[in-house]
Amino acid sequence: AIRTLFRQRATAGLIGLLQLPILALGFTQFSRPHQSLHSFARVRRPSWSSSWDQKYVNHDARVARSLATKAKKKGSGGGRRTKVNPELVKALETWEPIIGVEVHTQLSTETKAYCGCSSAYFAEGVGPNTNICPVCTGQPGTLPVPNKKVVELAAKTGMALNCKIAPKTKFDRKNYFYPDTPKNYQITQYDYPIAEHGFLELPTGQKVGITRLHMEEDSAKMNHQGAESLAGSTHSLID
Repeated sequence: AIRTLFRQRATAGLIGLLQLPILALGFTQFSRPHQSLHSFARVRRPSWSSSWDQKYVNHDARVARSLATKAKKKGSGGGRRTKVNPELVKALETWEPIIGVEVHTQLSTETKAYCGCSSAYFAEGVGPNTNICPVCTGQPGTLPVPNKKVVELAAKTGMALNCKIAPKTKFDRKNYFYPDTPKNYQITQYDYPIAEHGFLELPTGQKVGITRLHMEEDSAKMNHQGAESLAGSTHSLID
């Protein structure tokens, strides 16, 4: 998913999806805006926690500021002209766009992220509600245990992406109520992800900053089977 955001600093709004182990990456492309979105009141530029953040956004910040100039010049030549909203031109003079990218990667592990159930699912010929246990269905008194392979793959991915591997990490619960999530919460990472502050170098030599990499479990999946009738439809029906 690619989103254009206007806020002070780019952070990965990583959306958690219960059953399969996945990694979630947060990419940032531009720096922060100069003004508040609601009031257009000038705000103090935040201090940077390290030189890493500033290093990879200077070039893109200059590109963002040049958008206003390009918008003014557009239509000055011959041919078809595009009408530009003057309020947009004014906003681009003081705003810098932030491009955030979320990447979710399913890991090739034999078991799930926090229990010993097989990670095989319906598409692989496994029947519904087969590879489940009291842990992954959230029964009272059960405790999850992290899959060692998941942690290993996450650390290797973080190193490959030039991230700083955290000496201490923890897991968090994200509560939401979906029919494909029997626990009504997802085990993910928020406060202390396993890897942060990396970069991905493009073939052009430009480096795209990576905010964070964390481990989380994927949701289950609802599959509808049957004929095209009310009694056995392949779709969800409301009578």
